Amino acid sequence: MPKRAPSGIKGLHKQHQRGCVVQREHPEQCACSWRGKYKGHSIALANWAGVEVDPHSVTAGASMLERMKNAIDAGVFNRPSKQLLPANPQNLLTGLLPVLSEADIATLAAIASLMRQGRHIAFTVSASPSTD
Repeated sequence: MPKRAPSGIKGLHKQHQRGCVVQREHPEQCACSWRGKYKGHSIALANWAGVEVDPHSVTAGASMLERMKNAIDAGVFNRPSKQLLPANPQNLLTGLLPVLSEADIATLAAIASLMRQGRHIAFTVSASPSTD
């Protein structure tokens, strides 16, 4: 029988830093970052998302893991890059994944699927003006 993840959620774990004294059974008690593992990908969730993921909240880690899984299943998962500008437009879209809603990700997945089938797609992208 496979080991259960200490977080209680398959694929959500922590890679404890040197000197961390928290026991395996209580990962929410330390400040080590959450990591996600799914379909051969293993990455620090906060690094991938580009946002802070509360290391003391299993719920926050699970939520980001779910977004990572959706991106992988949609075929739009991309590891964070040190590049300032992406080499191709698809990387620009995958860089936006952490700020897109689930509906936006589903729409991008549908578009990618149609494009892989060789269909031509015309669409317009507009941005709301900032209210800063």
